[in-house]
Amino acid sequence: MSKEAADMILTDDNFSTIVSAVEEGRYVYDNIKKVIMFLLPTNGGQALLILGAILLAPFIGLFREQLPLEPVQILWINLIAAVALALPIIKEPMEKDLLNKSPRDSDERITDPPFFKKVGLVSLIVAVSGFAIYYYYGSPAPGLALSESEMDYLLRQAQTAAFTTVIMVHICYLITARSITESAFTFSPISNKWVLLGIGVTIATQLIIVYVLPHTGFNLLKTAPIPFDWWWLMILFAIGGFVVIEIEKWVTKRFIAK
Repeated sequence: MSKEAADMILTDDNFSTIVSAVEEGRYVYDNIKKVIMFLLPTNGGQALLILGAILLAPFIGLFREQLPLEPVQILWINLIAAVALALPIIKEPMEKDLLNKSPRDSDERITDPPFFKKVGLVSLIVAVSGFAIYYYYGSPAPGLALSESEMDYLLRQAQTAAFTTVIMVHICYLITARSITESAFTFSPISNKWVLLGIGVTIATQLIIVYVLPHTGFNLLKTAPIPFDWWWLMILFAIGGFVVIEIEKWVTKRFIAK
């Protein structure tokens, strides 16, 4: 009778088994939340980037010429790059204090206010980084007259730089997304080798897309080689995004979570 009325039946009531089951459940839930929290800003950031460019097009001629990202580049980021970077999070080792956290309410949703706050912040970082890079490098120097073909090539380079910057921001976000609340500096960079593999493959692939494909007949992503001296600003924006997210974690843990 009691079995029929129960919501759950334990076939093994050994205490250590129960603890292990609770720990495993929290581990799976935690990593699923990390993956979702990593993937959503991919769409949100690009949506803000394109929407911002469209709204500013009547006032800034640069955005009337070309949007910061091509549709095929958006597809690449969403379907290939972001997924390749998100998969290693599934293999992220269990955090040490997982069982020390208070039990969550059974009605609690993954998409709680802190979740949306983090997704919104990262989306904004992605959008601002791509927007700034495209505008900065796509605007000719004052007094410099460019032919139509030269301007088209400059815009293609600026678009490639924005495309690459968005991916670089995601790479830096992956480093800190390994934990929702803890700083990236609290765990070993080699504790999850899949993260290193995902970053390495993504960087190598992006370099091929930027510097090899434009010289072939298979430049499906519509990229153009970018000058090497552009990289410092692109890297700066990516690292800046990482720093902002780390500060948000610290502020949340230090003041808000309490």
